[in-house]
Amino acid sequence: MTFDKIYQYAFLLLSALWIPFPKLGGIAIALFACVLIFGVFKQKLKFQLHPVFIGFVLLYALYALTILTGTDIHKDLPQLEYKLSLVIFPILFSFKPVQGLERKKVLDTFVCACVLLGLLYLGNAIFSFIQTGETQNFHSSWFAFNHHPSYAAAFFSLAIFYLLSTMETLKLKHKIGAISIVSFLSLLHFPLESMAGILILVGVYFFFFIKWSVKRLSKKLIFIIGLSCAIFIFGFLRFQPGLGTDFKNTVQSSISFVTNPQQFIQNCPQKMSGNQARLILWTISGEIIAQHPFGIGMSGLDSELSKKLHHLGFHEIAAKHWNPHNQFLQLTAELGWFALLLLLGTILFLVKIAWQRKDLIFGFMIASFVINSLFESMLQRQSGIVFYLLFLSAFISIINPPKQIKA
Repeated sequence: MTFDKIYQYAFLLLSALWIPFPKLGGIAIALFACVLIFGVFKQKLKFQLHPVFIGFVLLYALYALTILTGTDIHKDLPQLEYKLSLVIFPILFSFKPVQGLERKKVLDTFVCACVLLGLLYLGNAIFSFIQTGETQNFHSSWFAFNHHPSYAAAFFSLAIFYLLSTMETLKLKHKIGAISIVSFLSLLHFPLESMAGILILVGVYFFFFIKWSVKRLSKKLIFIIGLSCAIFIFGFLRFQPGLGTDFKNTVQSSISFVTNPQQFIQNCPQKMSGNQARLILWTISGEIIAQHPFGIGMSGLDSELSKKLHHLGFHEIAAKHWNPHNQFLQLTAELGWFALLLLLGTILFLVKIAWQRKDLIFGFMIASFVINSLFESMLQRQSGIVFYLLFLSAFISIINPPKQIKA
């Protein structure tokens, strides 16, 4: 077996194994690193550090500097360990094989991993229902037992986007299989109950509907189909209690918050929805940023959030030790405005690369990160930081860009 094949299999294992079995991620990274060391020794790899990788490493350096100013080094060190992906993947993927990896094999393997993850979720929920008669495991974090629901939704949405983007090129039997997988992964979004996940899913379908309909349908038919889809979504939200209530509360809370933020906070009950809690956390995070423009540190943010929540009387939320649920606010509060500008600059650089390559999949990955980061601190959990840093770094460096066709 040639080294290129060994490298390819090691990467496929790295990119897919941890999706259904997150605890095996460390083993997969170690195995891939061993393959890299062998390749360097045999002179089968060339080192090429991409400028975007420098942005990731600088971001990690800023996190490391907070150790010097942090309020609790014992809390900061584990957080610093979680963020090692900002350094590990840029370094690993700076060692490039002569030939890049075929994107179809990488993404097909990822789709299989997502299907296996979905089957594990569904199987666990069904088994629990048979054993106890309870439907709790069909909802949110009980359903997604090894990843946060928003992160699992991010995995599934990438698989769906990839399959829909290749649908026109597939033969009939493969097209039926792809449609079945897309339907399965789409339906899994509803027990996950992630509003960000649903928003991205609707956006994916809307994008491909517009892309397809512009080529084939009249404007009147496009309007009729679009209206029918809107009615279907409204009806589904109406008859799906968890999502319907969440959507309604989100709209009402957003209107109330925009009208009068301070009154909104004063009127919020102790027992509140997740989206109400987000608005409160965002407001408090904004106040912390205004008071600490150069950042308050990782452990400093946790303690300051808790202190302000207790002061406002939200003792239940404070006891849960929630983060700001927004990666941009989280980063700015922890490291200051310079770190936010560094992250935004890196994202713009990524967008430029995707645009130049006309790479829809890469572009979707960037959009997925940005949208999810508005509702979750995506770099605070291993599921998020490993997923985005691994695939963004791989798309930049070792995964072959698409053929130059009109995107």
